[in-house]
Amino acid sequence: MASQAIYTDVVSDQSAEGFLLAYQRFTSLRGHPKKLWSDSGKNFVGAKPALKELYQFLDRLEKSELENEATKHGTEWSWKIHPADSPHRNGAVRIVKRALQNLGGDGVFTWGGFQTFLYMASNLANEKTHRCQDSKPRGLHRLHQPEFSTARQGWTERRPRKL
Repeated sequence: MASQAIYTDVVSDQSAEGFLLAYQRFTSLRGHPKKLWSDSGKNFVGAKPALKELYQFLDRLEKSELENEATKHGTEWSWKIHPADSPHRNGAVRIVKRALQNLGGDGVFTWGGFQTFLYMASNLANEKTHRCQDSKPRGLHRLHQPEFSTARQGWTERRPRKL
């Protein structure tokens, strides 16, 4: 079974270092992804040398060693980059905007408050329903994306706390 998820985060600047730190936070929380989709923003262009170095290192490894490492992390070293002028391509921007509007955050946030607000929006955006056969004879149990990525059921709080 495959699933996909939207991840939003706050970075201190649009530098390559800021992106790489956010990527480390992402992999710490969600694990290593099979594929990444993004636009080709300046921070990704800036991170290109570091990523290129990583890819060159991986290319130098024996294929069996690379496959073992990829299997260990479940990673397929593939990165899909959409053109910078078309963030709408995969629909993620629209989904996150709708989640932010549904959360109804208004006012000025602290750094931590804004980060929490974005995480909540990601979680709300990822609540796509999947169905699986339940062991009970009543029928189907609905699964949501957060259950796949966090191994917990449900998420009830819909509004950020006022800070």
